[in-house]
Amino acid sequence: MEKSSEDETKNKGGRPIAINEQQLQIFKDTVDKYPFSTDSELFFMFSLECEEKEIVPLSYTTFKEYKSNPDGYKNNPNYDLIRRFSAVIKKAQVLQKNELVGDIKKGESGWQAKAWITERKFSDNWAAVSKSEVKSENINYNTDVSEEEAKKINKGIEDEY
Repeated sequence: MEKSSEDETKNKGGRPIAINEQQLQIFKDTVDKYPFSTDSELFFMFSLECEEKEIVPLSYTTFKEYKSNPDGYKNNPNYDLIRRFSAVIKKAQVLQKNELVGDIKKGESGWQAKAWITERKFSDNWAAVSKSEVKSENINYNTDVSEEEAKKINKGIEDEY
């Protein structure tokens, strides 16, 4: 018995397959068109592109799950599509980061804006980190605190850090 086209769009349990080749291609095209988009913007544009082609888009929840944890779907019959979907996003992020960092390194006008975008979009690796160190020599002894009390305060600060 041959499979109908309807059978190819459903899992064994009868539920629609969450991702297919058409959706993956539309997603690739969307990422190429809108490379500096946030996840929600990218998903919105992907959904519009799908609707224009009369293709049902992924849900936002599925989009986020496939993006963040493709290996959680190793037993899914569509794992290869899911892995490729995630790879499209990761590749786009690498290209974005490389372009931004390259422009920042050039030092041309507007590099500060690109540094700001980089800090926010790729905060895991590029966020500005500030550390606040408090040492005993930072305590001002010219207060109403006795020297003995100041030593206790300094000891407490040093013990905490």
